[in-house]
Amino acid sequence: MKMLLIKLLILLFIILGLVLVFNLTPLSIEQFTPSNIKTFVLQFGKIAPLIFIIIYTLRSVIPIIPVGFLSLIGGSLFGTWWGTIYIITGALSGAAVAFLTARFWGRSLIERIKWIHRDEIQKIDNQIASKGFQFILIIRLVPFFQYDVINYGAGFSKMKFQHFFIGS
Repeated sequence: MKMLLIKLLILLFIILGLVLVFNLTPLSIEQFTPSNIKTFVLQFGKIAPLIFIIIYTLRSVIPIIPVGFLSLIGGSLFGTWWGTIYIITGALSGAAVAFLTARFWGRSLIERIKWIHRDEIQKIDNQIASKGFQFILIIRLVPFFQYDVINYGAGFSKMKFQHFFIGS
């Protein structure tokens, strides 16, 4: 019960933080346009790349922000090479946040669902745990699977974080 309360408090702080971000900055949902994001990021001067990476990382937790939209902004702000580096950094950071979020809040819930404990599903979960690196590496190459779904799904599984991260 104590862990559930801690998880709920953390979730409350995250939601409160997001509400504050979207109410106290030009990044309100209604004003979330390429030009506003560019203006917002560029106002930070030398740390603009860091701000962009943070926004890109948060995009994995706030799936209403299209990834292509932010990638185009990154390329136009920082150029091909630096934009690519910042986009990849943000994508990996976002993947890690999504994985850890699913692991922290979802794995214990998954383990309580009775039908998941059937032999076939347990075998799949164990296979993913033992071959997590190969699984992620292959599934990342298949364009059919949405990136964020893979991140959260891996977090719900028994996959080790280091296998997930290196495979990503």
